[in-house]
Amino acid sequence: MSRNVITGGSGLLGVAMARAFLANGEAWFSSSTERSCRAAVDLTGRVEIATGDVGEWVHVLETIRRSRVDCIYHAAAILGSACEASAASSFRVNVMGTMNALEAARLLEVSNIMFVGSGTTFGTASVPAPVDDITRQRPENMYGTSKLCSELLKRQYHRQSGRCAMIVGPTRQITHHYGD
Repeated sequence: MSRNVITGGSGLLGVAMARAFLANGEAWFSSSTERSCRAAVDLTGRVEIATGDVGEWVHVLETIRRSRVDCIYHAAAILGSACEASAASSFRVNVMGTMNALEAARLLEVSNIMFVGSGTTFGTASVPAPVDDITRQRPENMYGTSKLCSELLKRQYHRQSGRCAMIVGPTRQITHHYGD
């Protein structure tokens, strides 16, 4: 049985991922700023929750170390109007949180990392169809900008470490896969 961690585990995608993966018999650890989530009452006792802040290096490192995971699913992010309201907080969580997950994976030799990407890296108006690997990314807001910064960190991480870093996005037509 594989052991995995979801950052942003109390968010919409984190909860959905935990439910889907538990159905396949995998062990899950969720990292979140919230101890409980009303939308995930059915997960109580089935998922270990580590509360903390993905923007805090020590929290991320200790959560990954303690969990002894095979894969990190990085879904933590500040979204929408909250992202626009505080660029500094958004950068700390969205970009530094990604860097923290990457560094923890590198230091603790976690072989796989999956990241939730966003179609907003291509902008919100006049996005060409279809979107492919050569479509120019032109974010128009802080959320899209922070997600693009995170994607660039993941590419660099793969170049330096050779480890797999996969970017998937619910609104994207493509999947970026670095490594194997």
